[in-house]
Amino acid sequence: MVDTTQNQNIPMNTPRDTKPYRGEFIVFFSDETNPDVLFHSPIADEAYKKAYEVKTEQGKQPTVIRIPEDANATAAMLFSMHT
Repeated sequence: MVDTTQNQNIPMNTPRDTKPYRGEFIVFFSDETNPDVLFHSPIADEAYKKAYEVKTEQGKQPTVIRIPEDANATAAMLFSMHT
């Protein structure tokens, strides 16, 4: 069983305007207030490769999430996937 209590104090901020990225994976730093989208792609593998490059270059772990096609989806409905 995975202990999910250890991550409760980690902030998860998402970019404010995700509508342009519907149906795509986005890469951003979730610990920033109003983070910028660093990269986006409809292909998960491309997004994860870019996230790895960003981590290597900046020494900071980015977050990769997929934005649902449904424009009414909220950030709370997004599934966070850390690389």
